[in-house]
Amino acid sequence: MTSASYRAGLRGPRASTAPAPRDRREQGAVLLIFVLFVVGLLGLAGLILDLGLARVVQGRMEGAVEGAALEGLGWRDVPLTEAPAARELSRRERARALLLRAFDEDGLDLDGLATGSAPNSSIQLGIGPDYAASSTGGLAGGVITVGQAAVVPNVQLNVENLAVGDLVAGDYQLGVDPADCAAMLGVPPGFLENQAYERCDFVSTEAVGNPELAQQHAAFLARLRRTSNPLGLDDVADASSSAPPLRYLLGRGALVHGAGGGDIDAGITLRGTAIADARPALVACVTDAGSGALASVSVEVDDDGDGVGDAVIQGVLALSQAAWTACFDASGPVDLRFEPGGQVVIDTGCAAGPVVGRVVVPGLVTPGMLALGEPALVDPVLGAGGDVTYVTVDIAELVALVAVYADVLPGSGLGERIIGFGAVELSAPTAAGDIALSRLEGPTGEGLVLPRGVTASFVPRRHLPFAPTTLSALLNASANLPFAVRAPVLVR
Repeated sequence: MTSASYRAGLRGPRASTAPAPRDRREQGAVLLIFVLFVVGLLGLAGLILDLGLARVVQGRMEGAVEGAALEGLGWRDVPLTEAPAARELSRRERARALLLRAFDEDGLDLDGLATGSAPNSSIQLGIGPDYAASSTGGLAGGVITVGQAAVVPNVQLNVENLAVGDLVAGDYQLGVDPADCAAMLGVPPGFLENQAYERCDFVSTEAVGNPELAQQHAAFLARLRRTSNPLGLDDVADASSSAPPLRYLLGRGALVHGAGGGDIDAGITLRGTAIADARPALVACVTDAGSGALASVSVEVDDDGDGVGDAVIQGVLALSQAAWTACFDASGPVDLRFEPGGQVVIDTGCAAGPVVGRVVVPGLVTPGMLALGEPALVDPVLGAGGDVTYVTVDIAELVALVAVYADVLPGSGLGERIIGFGAVELSAPTAAGDIALSRLEGPTGEGLVLPRGVTASFVPRRHLPFAPTTLSALLNASANLPFAVRAPVLVR
């Protein structure tokens, strides 16, 4: 035996490298896995698309109701020339107009939407699309058609202030524990409203036949909805709107459905809710020409005694906290006189003394504004003395503002600081430079709520770098200032 044949014999026959045929059952299993994977992938894609659209629509709804809530609360007390019932209707119309303005993409329907008329075909977004469903028979008889027109809410004014309405006046409840609220309402954690529109953090009173009752509340709620109206609380005449739920599209698994439709009208219930509450104003505007502007005072001073005015000092009328609380009320005007040194003196008896205020310099920290904690300083030229020869007060409308100051930390060296603002009605100065001032109050004896010129937003680092103790004292003084002007703030 040769060496080659010997080696071949040791190796034995060569193994075949051709693949063995697969079992047919194995091939069927792979196909089944692929089909299940595709079905699951399509279902996941449908879920993502439907929920994504729902999130976008709800975001638009929430953005619209936030502005409406602020608008509805801000115009509760003004214009003062309107009767309370007319003012209540007017503020709801303003809130509805602002809410619907969010859905007018081209500006062509601004007036029409505000009055409730039908929008034109250019409205593409609204509060999401609506899907028209038809069923003509057969296994594939139901077809969903996406129309071009968007759903535009038919917001109701709810003048009778029903709790289920679109626009509701009420009182915000501070300190509500979300977990306790959810348990009380029977809703999942994180929800503050149940299917019947009951809430723990907002209490309202019906004003059937007496719209003025709604003026007693210090908060305002605005809501939009897309529901199937399961409890019959939607589409209540003149109170609540209605819109179909955001119907499932790809979440159904197909655009074609069997006859009868089944859940063809089912969908996702969406609500957008915002609540605005009245909080003490911490910043006021000096240059705003409308209601809510600080009363701008021009004082002409004769500082050399020759009987001729030598300097005109611009300032803001400010009153001490003691005088604001004790010397003024809503019963009638009080005469004030400007004297040398920038002092404001009252002629009638006042428990706080004859000097009730001063003309302070605004804009030391933020131009055109006066903020919480700013020093109540008089202009050096005015403070140096000299006869006051002429006084003018810029009064744009009936409502003007005065700053209120106090020493919140006596003995600390902080001095007298601005702690808030009050709403007043001023007369034009007399020839002697005197003015008459009346304090303005809200419907329940608290301070007015104003729609512009003031804000309750305050950034200490931007305005003044206060120590925590100082800031706490200032905020506490502002919160306890009687008859302080308030501004609407979103709380939900």
